[in-house]
Formats: sequence, C-alpha cells, structure tokens
Amino acid sequence: MYRIRIGFILFMHTLFGAQVFAQRASYTYAMSGNIPVTAGGKSLKNAWAGGMNNVQFNNLDLNSDGLNDLLVFDRTGNKVMPFLNTGTPGNPNFVFRADYETYLPKGIAVYLTADYNKDGRMDIFTRDDTRRLKIYKNISKGITPEFEDLGDMLREVIANPPFNMQPFLLDPGDIPSFTDIDRDGDLDAVFYQSTYGGYAMCRNEQVEFGLPADSFRYRLVDFCHGYFSESPFANEVFLGTCTESFKWRHAGGSSCLLWDTDDDGDQDMIIGNIGFPNLLYLKNGKSDFNGFWDTMIAQDTLFPRNTLRAASYNFPSGFKCDVDMDGIPDLVTAPADNLGSRERNQVWYYQNTGQTRKPVLQFKQDNLLQDGMIDLGGHTSPHFWDVDSDGDQDLLVVHNGDYERYGNQKDRIALFRNAGTRNTPSFVLEDEDFLKFSSQSISFLKISIGDLNNDGKPDLLAGNFRGYIRYYVNNTIGSSLAFVLADTNLLDIIQTERGRYYAAPALWDYNKDGKPDLLVGAYNGKLELWEHTGTATAPSFTLVDDYFGKIRSNEFRYSYNPPDYAPDGYAVPYVCDLNGDKKQELLLGCAYGAVQVYSLDLKSMPDSIGYWPNFLMYPGNQDGPDVNMGSFAAAAASDLNGDGWQELVCGNRRGGLNLFVQNSQRNAFQLVEPTFHTKVYPNPANDLIRIETNMPQNAIMYIYDISGRLVQTYTPGKKEGALEVNVTRLVPGMYQLILEAENSLSAAAFSVLR
Repeated sequence: MYRIRIGFILFMHTLFGAQVFAQRASYTYAMSGNIPVTAGGKSLKNAWAGGMNNVQFNNLDLNSDGLNDLLVFDRTGNKVMPFLNTGTPGNPNFVFRADYETYLPKGIAVYLTADYNKDGRMDIFTRDDTRRLKIYKNISKGITPEFEDLGDMLREVIANPPFNMQPFLLDPGDIPSFTDIDRDGDLDAVFYQSTYGGYAMCRNEQVEFGLPADSFRYRLVDFCHGYFSESPFANEVFLGTCTESFKWRHAGGSSCLLWDTDDDGDQDMIIGNIGFPNLLYLKNGKSDFNGFWDTMIAQDTLFPRNTLRAASYNFPSGFKCDVDMDGIPDLVTAPADNLGSRERNQVWYYQNTGQTRKPVLQFKQDNLLQDGMIDLGGHTSPHFWDVDSDGDQDLLVVHNGDYERYGNQKDRIALFRNAGTRNTPSFVLEDEDFLKFSSQSISFLKISIGDLNNDGKPDLLAGNFRGYIRYYVNNTIGSSLAFVLADTNLLDIIQTERGRYYAAPALWDYNKDGKPDLLVGAYNGKLELWEHTGTATAPSFTLVDDYFGKIRSNEFRYSYNPPDYAPDGYAVPYVCDLNGDKKQELLLGCAYGAVQVYSLDLKSMPDSIGYWPNFLMYPGNQDGPDVNMGSFAAAAASDLNGDGWQELVCGNRRGGLNLFVQNSQRNAFQLVEPTFHTKVYPNPANDLIRIETNMPQNAIMYIYDISGRLVQTYTPGKKEGALEVNVTRLVPGMYQLILEAENSLSAAAFSVLR
C-alpha cells in the first residue's frame, strides 16, 4: 500500500539520510469506512463491515491491551471479522478493524478460541479443506496478533495397529466444543460424528502422560457422550440410551456448546440441530450421582426458559462470549446452516446477569453488531446512479431481502440516497424495495443502468438466475420514476442452447460507436461480449465473443487432480474509469469473494487480458493479498468526493457492503519532504515516548516497524505541549513514526529497549 511504502522509504531516509522518493508501479485501493451511512434515523458505526449471516462469536485480545475484543467468523464465505474494543471494562465499544484480519489464520466452517496451554492467550481452533482439525497457538507479543500453526493434530482411536493413529476429522456442518471435561487441566473435545450417530468425546491425555503444555494427545474414549439418543421428530433426545436406531437421522449439522450452568463441576450441553429451530439444553448428572461417565439426566427444549427462547430459526448454534465485557461470559446465538437460513435479525444476544458457572440469561437484542452496519440479508450487488438528478451519485444495492422470508425468489433494490454534497458524500437508506422490484419475482438479480434507446433517460437491464436479460424502459415524467418492462429476454437466449445461468449485465461501448454494447457474466465464470447492432432508438444485440479476453472469475484450485478452475465463477462485471484518465477498467466480481481488475484500454479485440494483482488492500498492508469479501463479490465505482478518483463499493453473499478508497494518489517518483517539525524523546524509549510537533489539527500518527509493517495508528488531536504515547506493547527494536495530514508529512525514527 502507498502509506506503508512511503513509511518505509521515510524510515530509510531518516536512518541513513538518503533522498526520499515514492515510486508507484500501479495504484491500489484500501478498505475504508470514512463515508457515513444512516439507516432508520441511526448512524451506522460500522456501516461498511460487510454484513453477517452464519456467524460464530469468540473473545480474543487482538491488540494486547488487556481488553477482550470480539472475533467473529462467518462460515458464509469463511470470513474472519475482527472487532476491536475501544471502550472500557464493562462499557465496550466495538469497531470493525479489517486490518487485523491479515494477522489471523484462515479457517473453514469452524473458528473457535480457547486457551489450550494456559498462557493467558486465546488460541484458535478451526479445520482445513480436508476436515482435519487445525490449531493455531497464540504467540502475540505486541499490539498485533501472531499465531503459530501447530500442524496436523492426531487423535488416537480404539483400533488394532497399524490403524490406531488417524487424523482428527470434523464433519463439514458441525460445530464442536473444546473445554476441560474431565477437570485435569487440559482441553478435551466433544463433537457430533455421523459415523457413530451421536456425540463423540476425545480426551486430551496431555496431562496424564506428562506432556508439555504446548502439546496434545487426543484419544477417542466415548462414542456416546452424555448417553442419549436423538429423536427423529424434534430437537429432543431419549435419555439413558445409546441405541443405533436413529444414528442416520442426519449426516451432519449439529452445534455443541459445553457450559457448566449449575456450578456442579460437570459440563452441561447446549445443542442445535439442522432442521430444527431451537436450542436443546441437557443437564449433566455426572456430579449429581458421582458417575464415571458424563450422563445427561434432564432436557429443556425451551432454553433459556426464563426469557425469550433461543431461537426461532433453523439450526441455531450457541457461543459463550463476553459481550458486555464485565468478565462474565454471555450467550450469543446465530444460525449455522449456510445453505439456507435467516439472514437478518438472527444474531441474538443474551446478557448473563448471573455468574460464569451459574448464568442467568436475559435476551437483549436480535441484531448484535448487525444494528451498526449495512446488512440487507444476502447477495448484495451495488450500482451507482444519480436517482434524483441533484449532481451527486446515489447508491443502489440489489439484495435478496432475507433467504428465510423470500428464498432468493423476490430480489429487490435498496436505495441509499446521497444526502451529502458533491465533495462530501453521506448515504441514507431510504427504501429497501426501490421501484417495488420484489414484485418482479426475480432470482439472483443483477442490474446495469444506461440509455439504450437514446432518449436521454437511463434505462435498466436486469439479469436473472435463468440467464435472461430483462429490459426496462425509463418512462419517467418529471420526478415520478417509472420503468416499464419492454423485453423479458433481450438477447433472445435459448436456455437449453446456452447452458449458462446467472446473467450479470454491464453496459460498455466497446467499439466507440456511440451505442452501448453489453458484457454479460455468468455462472461458468466467463464473460460474453454482445454488440449493439440495432438502431440508436431500438436496441438489438449480436454475440461477438462468448469467452471475452479469456477472462475467468473462477478460483483456480491447485488441490484438484489435475489442477483446474472451479466450476462456479459467478462473474459480475462493472465497467468504469477508476482514475479519470479516459481509459476504462473492468471490475469483475467472483464466487470466491475477490474482485479482479482488468484494463479495457483496447486497440483491437484481445485474445486474452491479464488482471492486476493486489488491487484491493487491507489497511496497513502493502504487498497483499487482495482483500477477500468472503464469497459472491460484486463491485461498483464512482467518484463520490470529486477528487478525480473513483471510490469502490463491494457487495457479497453476507448481505453487507465494503468501501474502498484510492490510497496512492500521488504521482509516481514524487519527492516526499517533511512539511512540519517532529521530535521524539526519550530515544531509546522504554514505556513512553513524547512527541514535540507543530502538526496541523487533523494529523494522524502511524508507527511502523523496521520491515515497514504498520503496528499502531493514533489520532492525537490538537494538544498543548508534548504528546505522550504508550509503547509498552511494542517489542524491542527500531520504529518509524509518521505524522500525516492531507498532503503534509513528517517523520522521526526511534527505538524501544527493555
């Protein structure tokens, strides 16, 4: 990224007195949240966080400040979402911080935290694409998290050699629980196993065998943890039996939360199952009857009974997580079925007003963190258009409303009206079903807007699941918007011949004849180019290329044998001029969550076009990788602040939006010189540094380590005298401090010693 690149060059300049230049090979965009959004009269604090669907909640101190933060994982797209707690104990304030995602390990389906080695830092439990358990040890030393992959963890199964050692495998749809079940000081595991038709318990024998605290030795010791069988008719169980009768009730799809809720020393169970809309509480009678095995002796299908029952949606899962930061774990529930479940008001928060091991749960809200972000359900796809002709760009967002209510069968358009100015954008959610598009009953709607009949008014194209493009003529008179359906199959596609679904249109005059042509993306990840061969007032299109530029939006999977593209691409094109140079670029959304960028500055019809890597960046990251929106990315661009560079908004399957702003606007090889005075002392420092500066009012401070990695950001404001900054969380070494305000820069190097 530009800022880090500048920071590192300034670092070398400060240390060695070299002349300072900033070289930019190509421009990039950084994720941002600096455009305000209001919905329902409320300002959205984390408006551009990206939405939530099937989330798992955890606590983790991301910046080692002694305050627990929230680490949210959405199994829809396997997206990690860090929320930094900027409040105080008992009074949290959670701010979405995408930059922390780059420090966190990737995960699939499951993402849970637990302190397995008792060092006071939460470690991460997840799995890989082969279902193997993955454990990442927290080795953080400073204000950015750091994790070590412990490699493949093995469990010992009861079998004859040589088959006694097998990988610890997790079923794809299940959520396990890691806790100390036998109270010996190490973490055991309970998880659903469709092979055995019940919950299995793996005992960690690390303590029994005197192994180091950083090691595991899992042994499968119980094929029927809790000694119960599941009912095939409801999310309830038959206590005191472990027969085979119902072992194939479901092949997967169970969530398991272990929690000693009655302070008797054994772990009770809170389980959810696919196909049922409730959490089931099971009381463990091991301590009550001094038993050897964990045995469930009572059940409650209305858990938690003293407040609003959790939950009213399919396949709920529960998570212990301290939300109000009072040191006592609360309960958060969310649906675990990422193939079809509720997508709005589904993150339920129950505050624990009791104790850690004797909770008293009170329902507080059904939209935890969602109430501070744009979250329209699922499958968001943005488009810019000046709806009210006031000179600034409004934001249209296609979305499904909520899968549980509409089943992706009544997609609609939300209107975020730009209530700001040409140079200071501000969006207000005005209508979630703009133009009442839900009445069209379109699945997987994608739109493009442009004047197709040369009457000076923008018309609307709508692609759908079947691969058709619907044409709506703009018949607006005055301020009353009116779009009339003129053609349900503008391209005259015969579905059985085409065999390509999920049409996503983008208007583009590729041959510069003054008539808009069409790029159409599809499920197979390819783009079709259709030329406007009709008259100026009567559009008609002819297929020119069914594999334009050899562009593919499919993920290339090296794990395939042989390696090949994934079959699903869901290409969503958007044509724009990013930097105002009169040369157009193509933004291409993808099924796997990336946005590819291609130059469309074409002299002739290309055989192939290469895309720009590392284009959308996380804050504080200069070399990539590209930001991944999770899944089903779709992008749109517009110059929202009048600076000549277009801002980007990206949708995703989770129903939210991410904002990106151009972050390298200075020219290549531009000389960078300090424009105000900065002095840092003491140097070397131990716990505090003091900064003397005549910086402008709106300066921001950045601290980089010697590798050029951003480790701290601070907005000091205007203060009298020297600023004081705590550096106790920085590891010993050399650091660079940069103060930046608009186009003004100042830098100073310092070191930390212990």
